[in-house]
Amino acid sequence: MESTGMTTTIAIVEDNATLRQCLAEFLSSTEGHRCVCTCGSAR
Repeated sequence: MESTGMTTTIAIVEDNATLRQCLAEFLSSTEGHRCVCTCGSAR
């Protein structure tokens, strides 16, 4: 697939710290995605 040069910016809200970290690492390593914030709560 040809890169469009666009990046999707992502914030993750997940109360499970292990899952939150895994998601952040996975998404940040995927071309075209950037995780800018992880939170354990939306409060």
